[in-house]
Amino acid sequence: NPALEEEVMPFFSDMQVTALRAQREQATVQEFHDILERLMRAQNEIKYASIPQLPLELATVEILQRMAE
Repeated sequence: NPALEEEVMPFFSDMQVTALRAQREQATVQEFHDILERLMRAQNEIKYASIPQLPLELATVEILQRMAE
């Protein structure tokens, strides 16, 4: 979505924008679905966590490990 890209990209460096665009080209719809599903589970886990940011941090690490495989 070009409008969304214009809105979000100013928050990233040129190097990050290039990396994000490369990842976008390689990612499948199923991968995006899996990432969003994991992030939604983490959001739900925040309610019960003694350290609120921990579920999101763990989900991020899990997602990045999967992407590296």
